[in-house]
Amino acid sequence: MAGGNHAAEEGREAKKAVIVWVCMMAAYTFMGFCQILWGISLGIWVNVVFSVICIVFAWKDKPGLASIGFSKEGAGKSFAAGFTCSAVIILLNGILPGILNGKILAPAGESFLRLLYFLFIIALPEEIIFRGYIMTRLEGVRTSKQAVLLSGLFFMLIHIPYQYLVSGMGFISYLLNGNLVTLAMTFVWHLVFCFIFKRTGSLYGVVLFHGIMDWSNYLFY
Repeated sequence: MAGGNHAAEEGREAKKAVIVWVCMMAAYTFMGFCQILWGISLGIWVNVVFSVICIVFAWKDKPGLASIGFSKEGAGKSFAAGFTCSAVIILLNGILPGILNGKILAPAGESFLRLLYFLFIIALPEEIIFRGYIMTRLEGVRTSKQAVLLSGLFFMLIHIPYQYLVSGMGFISYLLNGNLVTLAMTFVWHLVFCFIFKRTGSLYGVVLFHGIMDWSNYLFY
């Protein structure tokens, strides 16, 4: 009986995770229309609100943040992996291309603010929502590999509604304009983030690497 109750509870948690994703798709679509029609940007608010929702749901189901990847156990290994990957991506995606293309280094103050933005407004919410909450809840009703792949599909698809709407293109044109490759790489990066999470048992380093990876695109003008 206890096993049945546990399975039913995990099923409910997985359903909530899928509902969160569906609501995010709707929110990102609405966000696109707000940007097109009124020039209103809601990206920060949408990311923060949904990450808070996931934290509340997770805390209610399993008190504490360990169930979404934020615990002391594995934090050291996670940070070490995050720092190592960050150093490599800064060199390969930021410094070398910037120097070889003769670009100008962004001002320190501006660069620091961008780093905070990518860490706390982009990376942290996305890791909480997709790797910390959705993926771990799907693992309750699917194998680990299936949960990784399904949450990766969700992560890839969430990048479509807003970008497609503000592009002003037809859907096929949008995909063929380089975005199909971008979406594929989004899925690949999801797998990388999941690998670090699975190997270390913690999301701290994943947040660090994710944020710095995005930030490295803006080190130079």
